[in-house]
Amino acid sequence: MDFIEQEKKKLYEQIEALPLKSKEVFKAIVLNNLKYKEVALELGISVNTVKTHYSRALKQLRNSLDIIITVLIV
Repeated sequence: MDFIEQEKKKLYEQIEALPLKSKEVFKAIVLNNLKYKEVALELGISVNTVKTHYSRALKQLRNSLDIIITVLIV
């Protein structure tokens, strides 16, 4: 397995390890390309709650994301 594949695997493992709501919000925004408002409606939560969950998820994933982004840019 090459380096990029290993890093992607680690990132997906960390996404799965997120708290449930943060994971749902992160996947909806990043993988399903939904807007905050759409995610809020789908999950029955406020837009501010979506933003909070998303920022927490990003904060938790930041280290892995930095590595992936750096690798993809190079």
